[in-house]
Amino acid sequence: MFHRQLLKMLLCLPLASGQAVFAPTVLEAAAAPDFADKFVSAVQSLGSANTESGITDEERFDLLASAPQLTVPLLAAQLRTLPRRTYFTTVKTPESRHVIACLRALHYISGHTFSARTQARLSDDERQFLDFDKTIGDSNAGHALHFFAVWMSRDAEIVAPLDVQKAIIEKWRAYAQEAAHRSLPKPAKPAAQAKDQWYWYG
Repeated sequence: MFHRQLLKMLLCLPLASGQAVFAPTVLEAAAAPDFADKFVSAVQSLGSANTESGITDEERFDLLASAPQLTVPLLAAQLRTLPRRTYFTTVKTPESRHVIACLRALHYISGHTFSARTQARLSDDERQFLDFDKTIGDSNAGHALHFFAVWMSRDAEIVAPLDVQKAIIEKWRAYAQEAAHRSLPKPAKPAAQAKDQWYWYG
């Protein structure tokens, strides 16, 4: 029933102009629930062990990118705050894997990321890995932080303070409302071939 609730929400969202303009994908999903089910299943499976189904997150990203008007709102609805910490392999949880995978999917599908400032005092690692614009060490005058970034040599994700996470989640949900009403360009490359563009931060 989840997809029906989501589609009802999407079809009721107003545009800023007051007009109701629905992307074909959303209308198709409303008419064919089975069409939506495969996307719901793919979103809910993000971050799970690939050995369970033989399907990688990259393959799921490619499926989700085929219907962005439907899947961007689905992905944004999955976002939750995580405990602020460095997620080494031994402490990663199903929830942390799922939320970070959803952020990566949003980055890949939309080509966008969001950042936000914090009132918290940062550790040296947080300052190094979260306080950048597009690449670590670049100019970031506003010092807005990413939700997460990868510490590559440790195979770990550093997750930002809670105020940053909450602000970024709100930005994604606002973006998702707009995405449900307009066509979005599909990524130029399959996810596996564009990993450097979406994997390292979000």
